[in-house]
Amino acid sequence: MGKRQFTVLNPYPGVYHIRDALAAHMTLLVGEKSALLFDTGYGLFDPRPTLRRITALPITVVLSHNHYDHILGCRWCTEVLLPEGERAEYEQNAGETQRSRVLARAPVEGSLLTE
Repeated sequence: MGKRQFTVLNPYPGVYHIRDALAAHMTLLVGEKSALLFDTGYGLFDPRPTLRRITALPITVVLSHNHYDHILGCRWCTEVLLPEGERAEYEQNAGETQRSRVLARAPVEGSLLTE
């Protein structure tokens, strides 16, 4: 069986710390009308089923910065908010070349690499 795709901790009401298979962390804050996902991890697996088990509310995705362990999971998102002025760096760091390099070093059973 391989590593678990995501581990979810719920330390406080409406606060979820989600760890991906490579130990990158995301935080989901769930409010009354919407939710905020802070960072997206490595993107080895689609987080949407896990997020939907937590909430059916609309989710806004915000990135803290452009390191690949925070942004490669954006591949599963339709809209992502970035810090001002970081679009070019994001495009470079989240591109297919960087994604392939990172994922090649991270063979996790059941990920895009082994399917």
